Amino acid sequence: MPNQTPIPAASICVFRGTQVLLVKRANALGRGLWSLPGGKVEQGETAEIAAVRELAEETGLEARVVVLVGNYELDAPPRGYLITCFVARHSGGEPCAGSDASDAKFIEIEDLASYALARNSYEAISAARVIMDV
Repeated sequence: MPNQTPIPAASICVFRGTQVLLVKRANALGRGLWSLPGGKVEQGETAEIAAVRELAEETGLEARVVVLVGNYELDAPPRGYLITCFVARHSGGEPCAGSDASDAKFIEIEDLASYALARNSYEAISAARVIMDV
């Protein structure tokens, strides 16, 4: 992405015991792939607030952020994205797909290999697992 500032985005990794929350992307960028809930940071938002907002929009769930996991780059025309990922604990309820997600569910971490994951999702989940000792 030469001479282009990436679009700021945020995602959130939510654990429920040995399960992690994933959403199946419904829109052009990532359609059909499973990823952490997330999206663009809107004007005036922090990345943390954006991550919590996207979680609610895409899954109907609320969570309290525990800590920052890291930053991940996603190459996508025209500018790409810089995704700030947070980790949170599930605080109740079942996910219901909304916004740009066609499905949302908790899956066993040991089953991740059987899902077509969006780029950086596995890396972010792995880093979050270390932080949360899952």
